[in-house]
Amino acid sequence: MQKLRFAMVGMANVVIDLGLFTLLANAVGIAAGWASIASTSVAVAFSFFGNYYYVWHSKKSKVRTMPQFFAVTLTTAWGVQTGVIWAVKSVVGEGHWENVLAKLCALLVGMVINYLMYRLIFTDAGKK
Repeated sequence: MQKLRFAMVGMANVVIDLGLFTLLANAVGIAAGWASIASTSVAVAFSFFGNYYYVWHSKKSKVRTMPQFFAVTLTTAWGVQTGVIWAVKSVVGEGHWENVLAKLCALLVGMVINYLMYRLIFTDAGKK
């Protein structure tokens, strides 16, 4: 059930992130890397509360978990996703659909990393 809830919050994040990214990169004309940074920044706020309350039902302090969450999420969003976008676009080229494909690949990679790290942040899974 937890993975389903994670997927649901993730899908809402994808809609927020990809929608804003597409608007910025394709309609406004902002470079794909910068558009990704902007769109993921907006989605991160939603993601924290969705994960904290809905996915993990965390009992840990928000003050304690928020910096860890943001460190992981922003590293994934700004670093990993930007790198994946650059790598995919270097293979598939430039264009509107290529931007969307690159962002989808970046979101997939980020989702796997985030799930593994959030499990440690919001639960006691890493403690023996």
